[in-house]
Amino acid sequence: MASKIRRIVIICSYIFTFLGMFHSILALIWPSWQTVNLEENNTTHYHGLFHDCIDGVSNEFIDKLNNSNKDIFSIDNQYYCISKFYYTKNNNTFYRDKNDFLDEYKRHKFYGWHIFTILILLLTLITSFFSLCFGAYTCCCPAILLINKAMTFLTWLLSMIVLIVFYYYSQKSDNRFIKGLVDTYEQHLGIGYFLQMAATLYHFIAFVLALFTTKKFY
Repeated sequence: MASKIRRIVIICSYIFTFLGMFHSILALIWPSWQTVNLEENNTTHYHGLFHDCIDGVSNEFIDKLNNSNKDIFSIDNQYYCISKFYYTKNNNTFYRDKNDFLDEYKRHKFYGWHIFTILILLLTLITSFFSLCFGAYTCCCPAILLINKAMTFLTWLLSMIVLIVFYYYSQKSDNRFIKGLVDTYEQHLGIGYFLQMAATLYHFIAFVLALFTTKKFY
């Protein structure tokens, strides 16, 4: 009976690790870790880790995007998105809407804290993958349990670092506020950040469950 309960706990830990990994992948590719509504030009900007999107661009800007065959993709012909790699490699403003503010345009480039967040998030995905690999064999090879616990803890720790680092830098005034012509606008945390928050919670639950796989609890 005890071994069956232990096996159920291991499976539950495995499932939560998978859920955490899945949400981290979504967070990584989701183009909305910060959002801001610029009322002056009636646009909403979504800033992600790899891509940035905009809703409410001018017709001239849409024509410019439609004439391009790279770097740009559209979601339902409403959200126009572009890779941060383009803005990092190119200093020109071809993909800049004439109605955009320079202070907002600068948000589309890679900065050190973006790169650090991406690297730690990728490392989180790697450790969660290994945790899944080890977790698949824990039922038939109890000796792997200790390694699985360590990997699960490391995954949760790295996921927490992602949240803390991004939150800290996103709340600094230089990154949080965008100056318009007549007003200053505040960026808010977007869906991507909350997806990673959910992933962190799943990884924590997986780690707690992994602790209860120790034989002394049964």
